[in-house]
Amino acid sequence: MLLLIDVMLIVLCAAMVGTAALIILMPIFVPVIMHFGIDPNHFGIVLVTKLTIAAAALTPAWAAIWLSALHSLRNSCEMLRP
Repeated sequence: MLLLIDVMLIVLCAAMVGTAALIILMPIFVPVIMHFGIDPNHFGIVLVTKLTIAAAALTPAWAAIWLSALHSLRNSCEMLRP
């Protein structure tokens, strides 16, 4: 179960900033981890660590990169699409 949550966080951090993912996903994850008997404090520490690693080292937030490129180029989104 925790491995599935870890993989989902890494994939989500490719599109979102870690803080936004944390705010959106915690109300979903808390009942699930309580059902499986996982300590919420332990899960919170693991979750914040995973979001820090995934957001900073593994996958950049592509939306933030696209918006900064859009701003620096002063062009529309049509130019940035592949």
